[in-house]
Amino acid sequence: MIAPSANVDRLFPTPLPSALPPVPSLELSLLPSSIRQWVYEHADSLQVPVEFVGVPAVIAMSGCIGRRIAVRLKRNISWYEVPILWGVIVGRPSAGKSPAISPARRMLDTLESEARQSYVEARGVHERMAQISEIEAQIALKSVRKLVSQGDRGAAEGALAAATREERECPREPRLVVNDATTEKLGELLGDNPRGLIYVRDEVAGWLANLDREGREGDRAFFLECWNGKGSFDFDRISRGTTRIEACAVSIMGGVQPGKLAEYVRGSIKDGAADDGLIQRFQMSIYPDLSPVWRFRDFAPALGIRPAPQSLRRMWLASAATCTMATRRTARIASASMRRAPLDACRAARRGCGPRTGGRRVLCVRRTGSGCRLMVHCAVRPHDRATRHDHG
Repeated sequence: MIAPSANVDRLFPTPLPSALPPVPSLELSLLPSSIRQWVYEHADSLQVPVEFVGVPAVIAMSGCIGRRIAVRLKRNISWYEVPILWGVIVGRPSAGKSPAISPARRMLDTLESEARQSYVEARGVHERMAQISEIEAQIALKSVRKLVSQGDRGAAEGALAAATREERECPREPRLVVNDATTEKLGELLGDNPRGLIYVRDEVAGWLANLDREGREGDRAFFLECWNGKGSFDFDRISRGTTRIEACAVSIMGGVQPGKLAEYVRGSIKDGAADDGLIQRFQMSIYPDLSPVWRFRDFAPALGIRPAPQSLRRMWLASAATCTMATRRTARIASASMRRAPLDACRAARRGCGPRTGGRRVLCVRRTGSGCRLMVHCAVRPHDRATRHDHG
Protein backbone atom coordinates (compact mmCIF):
# COMPACT_ATOMS: atom_id res chain seq x y z
CA MET A 1 0.00 0.00 0.00
CA ILE A 2 0.97 3.58 -0.59
CA ALA A 3 1.17 5.76 2.45
CA PRO A 4 -1.44 8.51 2.59
CA SER A 5 1.32 11.06 2.82
CA ALA A 6 2.87 9.94 -0.46
CA ASN A 7 2.91 12.38 -3.33
CA VAL A 8 -0.30 11.90 -5.26
CA ASP A 9 1.45 12.83 -8.53
CA ARG A 10 3.41 9.59 -8.34
CA LEU A 11 0.19 7.64 -8.81
CA PHE A 12 -0.15 8.92 -12.39
CA PRO A 13 2.23 7.97 -15.18
CA THR A 14 4.40 10.63 -16.74
CA PRO A 15 3.09 11.61 -20.17
CA LEU A 16 5.17 10.34 -23.05
CA PRO A 17 6.96 13.02 -25.04
CA SER A 18 5.29 14.08 -28.25
CA ALA A 19 6.82 12.65 -31.40
CA LEU A 20 6.09 15.87 -33.28
CA PRO A 21 8.17 18.98 -32.64
CA PRO A 22 6.30 22.25 -32.06
CA VAL A 23 5.70 24.38 -35.12
CA PRO A 24 5.48 28.18 -35.34
CA SER A 25 2.08 29.78 -35.79
CA LEU A 26 1.09 31.78 -38.84
CA GLU A 27 1.70 35.50 -38.46
CA LEU A 28 -1.43 37.38 -39.49
CA SER A 29 0.76 40.17 -40.85
CA LEU A 30 1.71 37.83 -43.71
CA LEU A 31 -1.89 37.80 -44.94
CA PRO A 32 -3.43 40.57 -47.05
CA SER A 33 -4.81 43.31 -44.83
CA SER A 34 -8.30 42.80 -46.28
CA ILE A 35 -8.65 39.32 -44.76
CA ARG A 36 -6.63 39.51 -41.52
CA GLN A 37 -9.54 40.43 -39.27
CA TRP A 38 -11.80 38.03 -41.13
CA VAL A 39 -9.39 35.13 -40.59
CA TYR A 40 -8.80 35.98 -36.93
CA GLU A 41 -12.48 36.28 -36.00
CA HIS A 42 -13.53 33.07 -37.75
CA ALA A 43 -10.62 31.16 -36.20
CA ASP A 44 -11.49 32.56 -32.77
CA SER A 45 -15.17 31.74 -33.20
CA LEU A 46 -14.42 28.15 -34.25
CA GLN A 47 -11.56 27.79 -31.74
CA VAL A 48 -9.19 26.50 -34.39
CA PRO A 49 -5.70 27.67 -35.36
CA VAL A 50 -5.62 30.67 -37.69
CA GLU A 51 -3.92 28.47 -40.29
CA PHE A 52 -7.10 26.40 -40.58
CA VAL A 53 -9.01 29.46 -41.82
CA GLY A 54 -6.17 31.41 -43.44
CA VAL A 55 -4.97 28.77 -45.90
CA PRO A 56 -8.42 28.16 -47.49
CA ALA A 57 -8.87 31.93 -47.74
CA VAL A 58 -5.54 32.34 -49.55
CA ILE A 59 -6.35 29.51 -51.96
CA ALA A 60 -9.79 31.01 -52.58
CA MET A 61 -8.29 34.39 -53.44
CA SER A 62 -5.70 32.89 -55.77
CA GLY A 63 -8.39 30.75 -57.38
CA CYS A 64 -10.49 33.83 -58.08
CA ILE A 65 -7.51 35.35 -59.87
CA GLY A 66 -6.91 32.14 -61.79
CA ARG A 67 -4.77 32.23 -64.88
CA ARG A 68 -5.78 35.72 -65.99
CA ILE A 69 -2.97 37.38 -64.09
CA ALA A 70 0.60 36.12 -64.20
CA VAL A 71 3.81 36.96 -62.41
CA ARG A 72 7.16 37.24 -64.13
CA LEU A 73 9.77 35.29 -62.18
CA LYS A 74 12.90 36.59 -63.94
CA ARG A 75 13.70 40.00 -65.31
CA ASN A 76 15.43 38.97 -68.52
CA ILE A 77 13.64 35.73 -69.37
CA SER A 78 10.02 35.33 -70.40
CA TRP A 79 9.10 33.03 -67.52
CA TYR A 80 5.59 33.57 -66.23
CA GLU A 81 3.65 31.68 -63.60
CA VAL A 82 0.02 31.86 -62.56
CA PRO A 83 -1.16 31.76 -58.91
CA ILE A 84 -2.48 28.20 -58.82
CA LEU A 85 -2.18 26.89 -55.25
CA TRP A 86 -2.80 23.46 -53.76
CA GLY A 87 -3.19 23.06 -50.02
CA VAL A 88 -4.73 20.88 -47.36
CA ILE A 89 -5.49 21.22 -43.68
CA VAL A 90 -3.88 18.33 -41.85
CA GLY A 91 -5.55 17.39 -38.60
CA ARG A 92 -6.91 14.48 -36.65
CA PRO A 93 -10.63 13.66 -36.67
CA SER A 94 -12.77 16.31 -34.94
CA ALA A 95 -9.95 18.87 -35.15
CA GLY A 96 -12.30 21.29 -36.90
CA LYS A 97 -11.02 20.98 -40.47
CA SER A 98 -14.40 21.04 -42.23
CA PRO A 99 -15.85 23.98 -40.24
CA ALA A 100 -12.64 25.93 -40.88
CA ILE A 101 -12.97 25.48 -44.65
CA SER A 102 -16.62 26.57 -44.63
CA PRO A 103 -16.07 30.38 -44.32
CA ALA A 104 -13.96 30.53 -47.48
CA ARG A 105 -16.31 28.11 -49.20
CA ARG A 106 -19.33 30.30 -48.37
CA MET A 107 -17.68 33.31 -49.98
CA LEU A 108 -16.99 31.29 -53.12
CA ASP A 109 -20.55 29.98 -53.20
CA THR A 110 -21.87 33.54 -52.96
CA LEU A 111 -19.78 34.66 -55.93
CA GLU A 112 -20.82 31.65 -57.96
CA SER A 113 -24.50 32.21 -57.13
CA GLU A 114 -24.30 35.85 -58.24
CA ALA A 115 -22.61 34.84 -61.49
CA ARG A 116 -25.23 32.14 -62.08
CA GLN A 117 -28.05 34.66 -61.77
CA SER A 118 -26.43 36.83 -64.45
CA TYR A 119 -25.98 33.73 -66.59
CA VAL A 120 -29.67 32.80 -66.31
CA GLU A 121 -30.66 36.29 -67.43
CA ALA A 122 -28.20 36.24 -70.35
CA ARG A 123 -29.35 32.78 -71.40
CA GLY A 124 -32.97 33.96 -71.41
CA VAL A 125 -32.06 36.86 -73.69
CA HIS A 126 -30.12 34.50 -75.95
CA GLU A 127 -33.04 32.09 -76.27
CA ARG A 128 -35.45 34.91 -77.15
CA MET A 129 -33.06 36.29 -79.75
CA ALA A 130 -32.61 32.79 -81.18
CA GLN A 131 -36.38 32.44 -81.61
CA ILE A 132 -36.55 35.81 -83.37
CA SER A 133 -33.67 34.82 -85.65
CA GLU A 134 -35.43 31.56 -86.51
CA ILE A 135 -38.61 33.42 -87.48
CA GLU A 136 -36.60 35.88 -89.58
CA ALA A 137 -34.88 32.98 -91.32
CA GLN A 138 -38.23 31.37 -92.17
CA ILE A 139 -39.52 34.65 -93.63
CA ALA A 140 -36.31 35.10 -95.62
CA LEU A 141 -36.57 31.57 -97.03
CA LYS A 142 -40.03 32.34 -98.33
CA SER A 143 -38.61 35.37 -100.15
CA VAL A 144 -35.77 33.26 -101.55
CA ARG A 145 -38.19 30.64 -102.86
CA LYS A 146 -40.25 33.35 -104.53
CA LEU A 147 -37.18 34.82 -106.24
CA VAL A 148 -36.04 31.39 -107.39
CA SER A 149 -39.49 30.67 -108.83
CA GLN A 150 -39.26 33.97 -110.72
CA GLY A 151 -35.87 32.96 -112.13
CA ASP A 152 -33.94 35.74 -110.40
CA ARG A 153 -31.07 33.59 -109.14
CA GLY A 154 -28.73 36.48 -108.33
CA ALA A 155 -31.27 38.23 -106.13
CA ALA A 156 -32.06 34.91 -104.47
CA GLU A 157 -28.40 34.36 -103.59
CA GLY A 158 -28.16 37.86 -102.14
CA ALA A 159 -31.31 37.41 -100.08
CA LEU A 160 -30.10 34.03 -98.83
CA ALA A 161 -26.71 35.47 -97.85
CA ALA A 162 -28.42 38.28 -95.95
CA ALA A 163 -30.69 35.80 -94.17
CA THR A 164 -27.83 33.46 -93.22
CA ARG A 165 -26.34 35.18 -90.22
CA GLU A 166 -23.77 33.85 -87.85
CA GLU A 167 -25.42 32.38 -84.80
CA ARG A 168 -24.70 34.08 -81.52
CA GLU A 169 -22.64 32.05 -79.12
CA CYS A 170 -24.69 30.67 -76.28
CA PRO A 171 -23.63 32.05 -72.87
CA ARG A 172 -21.53 29.64 -70.87
CA GLU A 173 -22.49 28.85 -67.32
CA PRO A 174 -19.81 30.28 -65.01
CA ARG A 175 -18.31 27.89 -62.50
CA LEU A 176 -15.85 28.56 -59.74
CA VAL A 177 -16.07 25.56 -57.40
CA VAL A 178 -16.01 21.85 -58.20
CA ASN A 179 -16.48 19.14 -55.59
CA ASP A 180 -16.56 15.80 -57.35
CA ALA A 181 -16.14 15.41 -61.10
CA THR A 182 -14.61 12.93 -63.49
CA THR A 183 -11.57 14.08 -65.38
CA GLU A 184 -13.56 14.27 -68.62
CA LYS A 185 -16.28 16.41 -67.06
CA LEU A 186 -13.70 18.60 -65.36
CA GLY A 187 -12.13 19.12 -68.77
CA GLU A 188 -15.47 20.32 -70.16
CA LEU A 189 -15.89 22.73 -67.26
CA LEU A 190 -12.38 24.09 -67.80
CA GLY A 191 -13.19 24.59 -71.46
CA ASP A 192 -16.14 26.78 -70.46
CA ASN A 193 -14.19 28.51 -67.68
CA PRO A 194 -10.69 29.29 -68.98
CA ARG A 195 -9.97 31.37 -65.87
CA GLY A 196 -9.65 28.14 -63.88
CA LEU A 197 -11.54 26.31 -61.13
CA ILE A 198 -11.18 25.56 -57.43
CA TYR A 199 -11.46 21.89 -56.48
CA VAL A 200 -12.83 21.63 -52.93
CA ARG A 201 -12.80 18.26 -51.19
CA ASP A 202 -13.70 17.81 -47.55
CA GLU A 203 -11.50 14.71 -47.49
CA VAL A 204 -8.60 14.92 -49.94
CA ALA A 205 -7.61 11.32 -49.17
CA GLY A 206 -10.71 10.15 -51.05
CA TRP A 207 -9.66 12.14 -54.11
CA LEU A 208 -6.14 10.71 -53.93
CA ALA A 209 -7.60 7.21 -53.69
CA ASN A 210 -9.63 7.81 -56.86
CA LEU A 211 -6.43 8.70 -58.69
CA ASP A 212 -5.05 5.27 -57.81
CA ARG A 213 -8.07 3.34 -59.09
CA GLU A 214 -7.57 0.93 -61.94
CA GLY A 215 -8.40 2.53 -65.25
CA ARG A 216 -7.81 6.10 -63.98
CA GLU A 217 -4.05 6.14 -64.43
CA GLY A 218 -4.21 9.20 -66.68
CA ASP A 219 -5.94 11.33 -64.05
CA ARG A 220 -2.72 11.98 -62.14
CA ALA A 221 -1.01 13.33 -65.25
CA PHE A 222 -4.01 15.55 -65.96
CA PHE A 223 -3.96 17.10 -62.48
CA LEU A 224 -0.21 17.65 -62.74
CA GLU A 225 -1.00 19.72 -65.84
CA CYS A 226 -3.69 21.56 -63.88
CA TRP A 227 -1.15 22.61 -61.25
CA ASN A 228 1.01 24.14 -63.96
CA GLY A 229 -1.93 26.28 -65.04
CA LYS A 230 -0.56 27.23 -68.47
CA GLY A 231 -0.48 24.20 -70.74
CA SER A 232 -3.32 23.22 -73.05
CA PHE A 233 -4.91 19.79 -72.95
CA ASP A 234 -7.04 17.79 -75.39
CA PHE A 235 -9.49 15.01 -74.58
CA ASP A 236 -10.14 12.74 -77.57
CA ARG A 237 -12.97 10.30 -76.92
CA ILE A 238 -15.08 8.30 -79.35
CA SER A 239 -18.31 9.07 -77.53
CA ARG A 240 -17.59 12.66 -76.50
CA GLY A 241 -15.47 13.70 -79.45
CA THR A 242 -12.65 16.19 -78.87
CA THR A 243 -12.62 18.56 -75.92
CA ARG A 244 -10.10 21.36 -76.25
CA ILE A 245 -8.91 23.03 -73.04
CA GLU A 246 -7.13 26.32 -73.58
CA ALA A 247 -5.27 26.01 -70.29
CA CYS A 248 -5.67 23.60 -67.39
CA ALA A 249 -5.77 25.60 -64.16
CA VAL A 250 -7.20 24.02 -61.00
CA SER A 251 -6.56 25.10 -57.42
CA ILE A 252 -7.22 22.51 -54.70
CA MET A 253 -8.21 22.88 -51.06
CA GLY A 254 -9.46 20.39 -48.50
CA GLY A 255 -8.64 18.46 -45.37
CA VAL A 256 -6.84 15.23 -44.63
CA GLN A 257 -5.92 13.15 -41.61
CA PRO A 258 -2.19 12.86 -40.82
CA GLY A 259 -2.14 9.08 -40.97
CA LYS A 260 -3.65 8.94 -44.44
CA LEU A 261 -1.37 11.68 -45.72
CA ALA A 262 1.69 9.89 -44.31
CA GLU A 263 0.93 6.88 -46.51
CA TYR A 264 1.07 9.00 -49.65
CA VAL A 265 4.19 10.83 -48.49
CA ARG A 266 5.97 7.51 -47.97
CA GLY A 267 4.79 6.37 -51.39
CA SER A 268 6.20 9.49 -53.01
CA ILE A 269 9.66 8.74 -51.61
CA LYS A 270 9.90 5.26 -53.06
CA ASP A 271 10.45 4.67 -56.75
CA GLY A 272 7.05 3.87 -58.16
CA ALA A 273 3.89 5.22 -59.75
CA ALA A 274 3.31 7.64 -56.85
CA ASP A 275 6.79 9.15 -57.24
CA ASP A 276 5.62 11.82 -59.68
CA GLY A 277 5.71 14.97 -57.54
CA LEU A 278 1.96 15.16 -56.96
CA ILE A 279 2.22 15.29 -53.16
CA GLN A 280 5.02 17.87 -53.30
CA ARG A 281 2.68 20.24 -55.14
CA PHE A 282 0.52 20.67 -52.04
CA GLN A 283 2.64 23.62 -51.00
CA MET A 284 -0.01 25.27 -48.82
CA SER A 285 -0.43 22.25 -46.55
CA ILE A 286 -0.40 23.01 -42.83
CA TYR A 287 -0.40 20.85 -39.70
CA PRO A 288 -0.48 23.33 -36.79
CA ASP A 289 -0.46 22.54 -33.10
CA LEU A 290 -3.90 22.59 -31.50
CA SER A 291 -4.29 24.68 -28.37
CA PRO A 292 -5.15 22.64 -25.26
CA VAL A 293 -7.49 25.46 -24.21
CA TRP A 294 -10.99 25.60 -25.70
CA ARG A 295 -13.48 28.36 -25.04
CA PHE A 296 -17.06 28.87 -26.08
CA ARG A 297 -17.16 31.90 -28.35
CA ASP A 298 -20.35 33.58 -29.56
CA PHE A 299 -20.04 37.17 -30.72
CA ALA A 300 -21.28 39.42 -33.48
CA PRO A 301 -18.76 39.85 -36.31
CA ALA A 302 -16.94 43.16 -36.33
CA LEU A 303 -16.91 45.60 -39.22
CA GLY A 304 -13.33 44.61 -39.91
CA ILE A 305 -14.37 41.39 -41.64
CA ARG A 306 -16.32 43.14 -44.41
CA PRO A 307 -13.33 43.84 -46.69
CA ALA A 308 -12.68 40.09 -47.09
CA PRO A 309 -15.67 39.21 -49.32
CA GLN A 310 -15.32 42.56 -51.08
CA SER A 311 -11.69 41.83 -51.92
CA LEU A 312 -12.61 38.36 -53.17
CA ARG A 313 -15.35 39.82 -55.36
CA ARG A 314 -12.95 42.35 -56.90
CA MET A 315 -10.59 39.56 -57.87
CA TRP A 316 -13.43 37.51 -59.31
CA LEU A 317 -14.86 40.37 -61.36
CA ALA A 318 -11.53 41.71 -62.59
CA SER A 319 -11.06 41.41 -66.35
CA ALA A 320 -7.30 41.89 -66.48
CA ALA A 321 -5.07 39.46 -68.34
CA THR A 322 -1.75 40.47 -66.77
CA CYS A 323 -1.26 43.02 -64.01
CA THR A 324 1.60 45.25 -65.16
CA MET A 325 2.53 46.56 -61.72
CA ALA A 326 2.40 43.08 -60.26
CA THR A 327 4.61 41.78 -63.05
CA ARG A 328 7.23 44.49 -62.65
CA ARG A 329 7.35 44.81 -58.88
CA THR A 330 7.00 41.14 -58.13
CA ALA A 331 9.64 40.28 -60.71
CA ARG A 332 12.28 41.97 -58.54
CA ILE A 333 11.02 40.29 -55.37
CA ALA A 334 10.60 36.88 -56.99
CA SER A 335 14.05 37.04 -58.55
CA ALA A 336 15.60 37.79 -55.15
CA SER A 337 13.58 35.00 -53.53
CA MET A 338 14.81 32.49 -56.09
CA ARG A 339 18.41 33.51 -55.48
CA ARG A 340 17.92 32.99 -51.75
CA ALA A 341 16.45 29.51 -52.24
CA PRO A 342 18.33 26.69 -50.48
CA LEU A 343 20.86 25.98 -53.21
CA ASP A 344 22.14 22.81 -51.57
CA ALA A 345 18.66 21.27 -51.52
CA CYS A 346 18.03 22.31 -55.13
CA ARG A 347 21.31 20.80 -56.29
CA ALA A 348 20.72 17.63 -54.28
CA ALA A 349 17.26 17.23 -55.78
CA ARG A 350 18.68 17.74 -59.26
CA ARG A 351 21.31 15.05 -58.63
CA GLY A 352 18.68 12.71 -57.20
CA CYS A 353 20.28 12.46 -53.76
CA GLY A 354 19.35 13.79 -50.35
CA PRO A 355 15.83 13.83 -48.91
CA ARG A 356 13.79 13.29 -52.06
CA THR A 357 10.48 14.70 -50.85
CA GLY A 358 12.05 17.74 -49.19
CA GLY A 359 14.31 18.52 -52.12
CA ARG A 360 11.52 18.39 -54.65
CA ARG A 361 9.36 20.50 -52.40
CA VAL A 362 12.03 23.19 -52.46
CA LEU A 363 11.92 23.17 -56.25
CA CYS A 364 8.16 23.76 -56.12
CA VAL A 365 8.14 26.35 -53.35
CA ARG A 366 9.71 29.06 -55.51
CA ARG A 367 6.71 29.07 -57.83
CA THR A 368 4.23 28.96 -54.95
CA GLY A 369 5.92 31.84 -53.14
CA SER A 370 5.77 34.01 -56.23
CA GLY A 371 2.10 33.15 -56.70
CA CYS A 372 1.36 34.15 -53.11
CA ARG A 373 3.16 37.45 -53.60
CA LEU A 374 1.10 38.14 -56.70
CA MET A 375 -2.11 37.32 -54.82
CA VAL A 376 -1.18 39.69 -51.99
CA HIS A 377 -0.30 42.42 -54.47
CA CYS A 378 -3.65 42.09 -56.27
CA ALA A 379 -5.48 42.16 -52.93
CA VAL A 380 -3.65 45.27 -51.73
CA ARG A 381 -3.59 47.10 -55.07
CA PRO A 382 -6.62 45.91 -57.03
CA HIS A 383 -6.79 48.99 -59.29
CA ASP A 384 -3.40 48.65 -60.96
CA ARG A 385 -3.58 49.03 -64.72
CA ALA A 386 -3.26 45.84 -66.72
CA THR A 387 -1.76 44.92 -70.06
CA ARG A 388 -1.85 41.72 -72.05
CA HIS A 389 1.23 39.58 -72.50
CA ASP A 390 2.05 36.40 -74.33
CA HIS A 391 3.06 34.12 -71.48
CA GLY A 392 4.88 31.82 -73.87
